[in-house]
Formats: sequence, C-alpha cells, structure tokens
Amino acid sequence: MLRSLALLFENDYEIEEYTDAKQASKRLKENTFDLVIADLFLNEISGLDLYEIAHDKSRFIIITGYPDTSLGLKAKSLLGDRFIPKSTPAEILKSRTFSILGDVK
Repeated sequence: MLRSLALLFENDYEIEEYTDAKQASKRLKENTFDLVIADLFLNEISGLDLYEIAHDKSRFIIITGYPDTSLGLKAKSLLGDRFIPKSTPAEILKSRTFSILGDVK
C-alpha cells in the first residue's frame, strides 16, 4: 500500500521510501520531514516507534490493516484522525495528506 501512496504523491512531493524500519529510523533521527507515512506494523519496530523518534520534528500519518489491536488503539489515541485504516480509500488519504501539509512543497 505504501508504494501505491508514493505513486499518488510523486508528482507533488519529494518521496523517500524505506522497506527497512531500521534504515527509516536512522533517517528520521538525522533529518526532518514535512510528513512521514508509516505502517503501524513493521519488521523489527512499529510505526509508533518511528513516531516516538521524530514526532517533535516531523508530522506523521500511521496506517494499518489492524486498527483494533492494542497497538492500533494506542496509535489512534496518540494520532487521532492521522491514524488511518488501510481500507480507507486512497483519495481520502490523499486529501488528508494535502490538508496536513497545506501549501508545503
């Protein structure tokens, strides 16, 4: 799904994609991003772990196919409407992303 999202935004924003959570974690520690979109469940850490690393300097959207797990409920309490089930239509996610970013380009 994240690859599909990258295709939605590639003409509007500079995109960095990571399939390795540790590599993403390292980049988040070193840099500031306008928006980070991460899956809740990653290979070695969670999207919430990434959020904890960089939420003070980057905005986040966390997506998941499992919103009703204990980790999902925790993410929803922290992120509110920036916690998005994967079943959400792509256009809604795109709209929410543009709303979060405003006119940042």
